[in-house]
Amino acid sequence: MYEIWLAANIVWETALAHASWTVPLAVAFVALVAWAIVRGGDWRRAWRWAWTSAVVAFVAAFAALPSLSGARWSDLAYVVDWALLVALAAAAGFVVGAYVWAAAAALRRRAAPRGFAPARATR
Repeated sequence: MYEIWLAANIVWETALAHASWTVPLAVAFVALVAWAIVRGGDWRRAWRWAWTSAVVAFVAAFAALPSLSGARWSDLAYVVDWALLVALAAAAGFVVGAYVWAAAAALRRRAAPRGFAPARATR
């Protein structure tokens, strides 16, 4: 239980330390989702854009994160290093995918329901 509390505390302290950019990003995401809901966005068709952009962001983050932290690829010697790199790249991919999904859904309106058309009488 202590480890869970410690992890939650670390996440909270990190979020507070970086609130100057995480809070505006969270507000922008909520605004995008609200805009998509109000416009009647097509979430299914937007999913294609979201997952492809998430994969691209994952690969880019995976390649860029070691050098951004001042490390070299040879410094990744332990399983924990690789697990952290994969987790951080996955988090970056998830965030990019979520933003793209909301934005694409807001820009694509859902098609009007087609219901059953009345049958035409034929003679």
